[in-house]
Formats: sequence, structure tokens, C-alpha cells
Amino acid sequence: MRLITKFLVFFSGFLFFGANLMAQTATITQNFVAYPINTNNIAGVTGESFGDCQISVERAEMTQNNVSYYKTPISPVNSTDPWVNSALIEYSQQKVDNGGNKIVSYPNNCLSFCSDITCSNPTRMVEGSDGSDNTKIYPVRSGDFPIQSVLFEIFKYQQNSNPYNPDSTPPIRTIAIYPTDGNNICYGVGVYDDTGSDPTKAKSCCDAITWNKGCQPECSNTTATCNSTYCTASCGGSMRYCSTLTNESNCNSYPQCYWSTVSNSCIQNTYSCSSYNNNRSNCVASGCTWNCDAKTDSPCANFLVKGTCASDSNCTWSDKANTTNQTSCRATAQNFISKADCYSGTTRLKFCAAWDGMYEIDGEFGQSNGDFGYRTTISSNWPGDGVSTPEIDLSHTIVYPGKDQIPIQVDVTNIHSVRSTPTLVGQKVAVTAQPYNINYRISKDATVTINIYDPSRDVREDTAIVRNLVNNLPREGEGFQGGGVGSSEETITTMSEAWDGRDNEGRLLPFGNYVVDLQATTVDEWDQPNSTSAGVAKRDVSRSVTRQLSLDPLKITDIEAKGLSKTSTAYAMINYILTEDATIHLDIYTPGTTFESININKISANNGTACTDGYCSWMNGAYAAPKVKNNSGHKVFSLTEQKAGRTKVNSKWDGMCWADAQTCANAVQTVLTGEYATNADASGVTDYSGVALPDGDYVYALWAEIPYNDTIDINTYRWDGVKTAVIESGILGINRGLPELTIGSVGYSTIGSSP
Repeated sequence: MRLITKFLVFFSGFLFFGANLMAQTATITQNFVAYPINTNNIAGVTGESFGDCQISVERAEMTQNNVSYYKTPISPVNSTDPWVNSALIEYSQQKVDNGGNKIVSYPNNCLSFCSDITCSNPTRMVEGSDGSDNTKIYPVRSGDFPIQSVLFEIFKYQQNSNPYNPDSTPPIRTIAIYPTDGNNICYGVGVYDDTGSDPTKAKSCCDAITWNKGCQPECSNTTATCNSTYCTASCGGSMRYCSTLTNESNCNSYPQCYWSTVSNSCIQNTYSCSSYNNNRSNCVASGCTWNCDAKTDSPCANFLVKGTCASDSNCTWSDKANTTNQTSCRATAQNFISKADCYSGTTRLKFCAAWDGMYEIDGEFGQSNGDFGYRTTISSNWPGDGVSTPEIDLSHTIVYPGKDQIPIQVDVTNIHSVRSTPTLVGQKVAVTAQPYNINYRISKDATVTINIYDPSRDVREDTAIVRNLVNNLPREGEGFQGGGVGSSEETITTMSEAWDGRDNEGRLLPFGNYVVDLQATTVDEWDQPNSTSAGVAKRDVSRSVTRQLSLDPLKITDIEAKGLSKTSTAYAMINYILTEDATIHLDIYTPGTTFESININKISANNGTACTDGYCSWMNGAYAAPKVKNNSGHKVFSLTEQKAGRTKVNSKWDGMCWADAQTCANAVQTVLTGEYATNADASGVTDYSGVALPDGDYVYALWAEIPYNDTIDINTYRWDGVKTAVIESGILGINRGLPELTIGSVGYSTIGSSP
């Protein structure tokens, strides 16, 4: 800690100079962890809000719930071992009973980190001079200064950890508090000057205050004894003189008198009431006044709030304000509870921050099990005013756990580090396909359930589940990090589940976005799974972890189109790889053909009628070809066949028109003229008999499907099978060098003879 103090001031002819002889400081005196066992005793805090780990402000009331070293038996374990009971985070989320009601009892899913801070800001003693040769030390008002930041740095114990060395125990999470609500002030002590003009006559305000407020000892003048731990006994007033007593009986009734048979008079053997400071009966009997007054430094002074004051039967809380007749001392009277605190300039602050065990793991917040601690650092860089408050630059750090404290013990059920990775198919252009590997880590061995939902439905309903991928099955936890003695590498177990893209009926699902939900459950010594009683925890259930998973199971990749050339023997060819075994569709169109869309059209699941246009006629059992745009071309060839997935396959075309006679005639004329033909002369052309087409850059459309025997509604659409999401389109050229063909009527003539 570093404190810079400079002082040089002229005041009404007096010169004050020199260093501050009483330092202004603030130190952390204690770190502890707490849980508000009865949260109804804490103003503004309910059990449910603490269960959600929402406390992040100073709560002095939590002192009574200090669980840093807790030996009191707790049901259902009922152990007195502090390592069993202390500093526990046992649940991933707030525990619930058989009826689903939230339980607020300890241990639970949250702890509060607290730090007690003690400020020392007494009157500043400075040397002063009025110009004479004499110098004196005088009190000067000490100004307030704030604690500007409180940092809780949480760390996890690893092998060879040193809590005070951040390199050995790097913070896994930092919770910062920057208080500005007035609860962070280290109050200064004022002074008053009876003369009103001579600052060298100043006195501490602590002398001008009647101390009434706060946790006071119960000290009674009427009880036989005065508890010396909490109270100060005294006998005062005026003692009755024995010489006024004229008979032996009356004389002997007073403890300070005795009857002299020699002088036949009452003799005084004790002349001061203070002789009976420790004897109430003698004090009262001697005519003195018995006083049993509260000690300013009694144990009651340690209780700063009403709730904790009541925990000591010898103390009672007084709301009566401290009083003073000095105007300049009113703030001091309000800011300090006891005379002892005032003289030392002691302000006691408390800052707390709640933690539920969550910290960053693999880029996302999760929980891992083990032992944890935290470093608290307070700091303040306060410029002061150069008079009552010097420049203050302080920082102080202490570590939890300290003496007689147990590390924070996290033993929860949590799923984290969830990643999904698809299988890649393709040699040149890899595309995603099933199985989709879902990798995750569990904080400890647990029973796991993984469901896959249709996000277009309410995922809270079972009807939204399309696949129970893992149904309440045991899975291994990641293990404790840093557990290997002498090992520099972590051994962390990662679980992996493979989803093949199918639903619970074995049907490959259509492309779309799905929700994967993972949850784990455990039962340990703190749970009673068979209990039906309210307020009894049944099990530790992790928070659900959800991820979006985009499924597109049927794709075509590594497409290579080889046209029909002079050297080709018979066929143009398209080579490709399918991600699944499927039915492929290949259509060939005249050069220059364009389509209204090469995306597969989908029909809304809310439309109960069959599609009527070409876009979705596949709902009637026929997978429609793409719709040609603006009469830009003619379809000359169509092929449907079964192909194997994940291996290179091909589809062939012989360069012939295999359509009806009119279409083929129109196609040839369109190619030859470059203009779309609709009424070309088709005489001499036979339907589907094959007409050799002129050279040109023909357009192909290639897509695939895996038909269902029925339809399903999913992702807001109705499906009769798995479809490729897009129609692959490209150029398949013919360059055979064939002469141009003219299709028309044929005439005959005879040369060299006549009938």
C-alpha cells in the first residue's frame, strides 16, 4: 500500500506544515464465503433472487451465515466435518423438490464472496506555528475518501498452486465492483474549535458526541452484577458520613461504618464511593450511586447492523441517534457508531459478490468441479483536496481461503464445451453430411439425455422431439483438471454422440435447422430422489444446453461435366458424388436456357391441398423439373436413375433429342436460329426415336431425392422425401462437327430416263 501525504497551508495567520502524523489507510481484514440461510432476514433479498445468484452488493447481514468453516450438521448428510459442510456449490441451478418448488436452503447453487474492509481515517495531526518560535501539533479535520474498486479474482487450485502468485493461479473469472452509492466511503473525523478563531485550540469531534446509536451492551443499574466483558461498573456520588449516625444499629447497617465501643461513636472506615466499584450492594448501602455503563469497546461494537446485533444475547440495537451540540461535528456523529471507532477513524465496509461456479471454458461459460479460491483487491486513487484529505493511492490484496477456512468446493452437474462437427464428403469440394458428431464435456459422470427438436414447434413439448439421440444413458465426466501429479498435460474426457440425420422412425429428415438439447442429471449424498416431502432436493439437474444444427443430408458435389466431342465415342457425361444413395434426375435443355429458380420449392405444412403449379408438383408424386424462364429453351432429354452415395458415379447423354417430335423439331430450330421456336416443321420426326442435335452449349439440371412412402410436416413445411436443396445447373456441350440439319419435306427426281 502506498500513501502520499503533503500539507502546507496558511490559515488566519497560522502556518501548518509537515507530514500527516496519522495515516489514512484501508485494508482488507477478512475474506469469507457466505450463504443467506434465511434470506427473509435480509432486506431486499429473497431466497429466489439469491438462488439466481443476483446479489452483487455489500450485505453486512451475511456475516451470520459465514460458511467458510462450517461444522454444524446439515440434513440429509448430518456431518460435523467442515470439509463436508463448508463453502459448497453443490447444484448447477437452484435445487427443487418433488413438486418442482425452488429450495433456498444451503448447500445450493451459489455462494457469496465477501470481504471486510477496515478504514483508518482519524483526525490528521499536523505541526503548526503562529510565527513564534513554538510549534505545536494540532488536530485537523480528516476528509472522506472512497474505495473506488473492489476486484474478486477467482482461481482454481491446480498442481503447485500459489494463491498469491497470479502466474501460478491465473484468474478464471474476475468480478469487479465499482461502488458509487455512498456505501464505499471511508469517513473522516471532524474537529471543533471552542474559541472560533484559533485552530491550534481545535479538538476532536469525538469528545463532543453522546454515543447512542448502534449495537449496545445491555447494562442495567438494577441487576446485582455488571458483566465486565460488556459493561463498566462504577460507584459514585456522595457517601453518607458515619459521624451522623448516633446508635450502633444504624451505624453497622452502612458498610463504610463501624461502631466503636471505645469512643461509643460511629467511625468512618471508607471515605470514597469508588471503593465499592465492584460491589453493588455495598455501593448502594453506603448511600452512593451505582452505575453499570456500556463499554465502547465491548463485543457488541463488532456488530454493525441490527440483524447481527441480535445474535448476541448481551447486546441490543439502539436506533437512537448520536448527538452533539457542535455544528461542525454532526457529520462525525452520524458516520461513526462508537467513541472508540471515532477516535481511530474506523469505518467498516463490506463488499460481496455472488458466484454460481460459472466461468469461461472453451469460449463459453460453464462449470467444472474442483477446489477454488479468490483474491480480493481494493484500490483507490484519490486526489484529495490538499488540506483535509491528502493524495491517496492505495491498493491491498488478500486471499481466500485463509486461516481456518475451507476452499470453495464446486461439485455440480454441468454440460459445456458443446460442439457439432459434420462428416465431410467429396474429393475436390468437401460438403457436410451425416453423421453429425456432437461433442461435449460433463463436469462429472452423469446420466445424459440428448434430444433433437423441430424448432418450428414448442421445444418444451415432447411432440417437438424428432429424435431421442441419447435417452437417459450413463456418460463419463471430464475428470478433475490438474489432477495428475507430475504431469504437465491435462487429461480431459470428451464425449461424442453421432446423429445420422434420422428421426425416431428411421426416416432421413429433410434439410433444415434443428435444435439439439443436452441435459445431465446426478444424485449424490445431498439428494433424496425418492422423497415426496416439500423442501427436499431430489437430484442435481444441469442447465439445458441447446445448439442449432443445420441438417442438409442430400447434396451433390465434385461435379465434372464432359461434353460430346469429335473424339467421343458415344456419350456426354456428368461425373459427381452424392452424399447419400438417392434417385437422381438429369434434364438437358437447349443452349441459352434459364430457369425461374434453381432452388427446390417447398410447400407450407399449413396448406392441406395439393400443389397445382410446376414448382411443387412433386407433392403429387412427380418430382418436377425446374421451370424454364420466359420460353428461353426446350427440354431435349430427361433421365431418372438410382445412384450410390459417397462414391464417384456418372450420368450419360448421347447427344440425341429424346422428346416428342414437335419438341425435338423446335429444339433443333432453336439451336440453329438462336431464336425460340414453337412451330417448327416436325414431319419426318418420330417421337422419342432420337434425333441428333446440332453442336452447342446445352444446359443441364441435376438434382436428387430420397422419396418417402408418406409425407411429414417439419420445419413448417410438408415433405414427401429428402430433397437436394438446390438444382445443380451447368453446361454440357456438343462439339461433334456434324453438318447442319434441315428438317422439312423431302422431294425425289429421276435422272437419265423416262417412262
